[in-house]
Amino acid sequence: MLNSSRKDRTFAAAVVIILIGIAVTVLHKAAERRGRPDIVTSIVRSDLLGPANKARHALDQWARQQLVNPLRAQRLAHENTRLRRQVMKLTMENEVLHDQAAQVDTMRRMLKLAQTAPPDLRAGLVIALKPSPVRDNALVKLSEGAHAEKQDIVIDSGGALVGQVVQVNGAVCDVLLITDPGSSVGAMVVPVGRPGNGKAVFGVCQGARGSLLSMVDMPVDADVGVGDRVVSSGLGSIFPKGVPIGTVSSIHADPTRSLKSATISTVDDFNLLDEVFVRQ
Repeated sequence: MLNSSRKDRTFAAAVVIILIGIAVTVLHKAAERRGRPDIVTSIVRSDLLGPANKARHALDQWARQQLVNPLRAQRLAHENTRLRRQVMKLTMENEVLHDQAAQVDTMRRMLKLAQTAPPDLRAGLVIALKPSPVRDNALVKLSEGAHAEKQDIVIDSGGALVGQVVQVNGAVCDVLLITDPGSSVGAMVVPVGRPGNGKAVFGVCQGARGSLLSMVDMPVDADVGVGDRVVSSGLGSIFPKGVPIGTVSSIHADPTRSLKSATISTVDDFNLLDEVFVRQ
């Protein structure tokens, strides 16, 4: 009895499955004739393939984040390192070329300066101006083959007095500028635009830093006027006579000491010195 009932249920289930299969086949063919997706395909795509596609997309995203992106970042880091090294190399090469161009320009200027210098003058370029905070001095590099000695005087391209050589190291001279407080030059006043009294006025020009000098030790009745020229007097046997120094810009009298002083503006702005000449 039980076996008979079980067989009946099995048979009924088989019949149902067959009927469902027939119905699905009929619906599928009807959908094909109408050119529309059938219900079964839609169910399979949405309920079965949908989760699978989502899982595949999530796996692809994970693979990109965990595998592809780190590899790509590593490649980019290597490329950035290579580019930085290349930029550094090009920068260094550019600096070398710039230095070489500057050296060529300096040599060209030195050659031109040496060719145009009078026979008794030695040309030089100022390579360092006032490098010491406590001295007014300049380092001058002489043209090839030229030499200098201590106490040689230095003038600018216009012949105005610049200073005196105090040290020589090969082709480089250390020049003490006349604006240094430790410098002093015997000087005399040359009247400009007025006849003067015919009596020469002598004094000593001392450095006052910047582009100014102070001419001291003049008699209180000395014939000195603003705008007068000041040149070296030749007294003291260090600086030759007649080398231009500057122009009187102001006058100061001290009746208690029966002396007069004057502020002298140098011919050149010593902050802009570039080309000079050395002479004995």
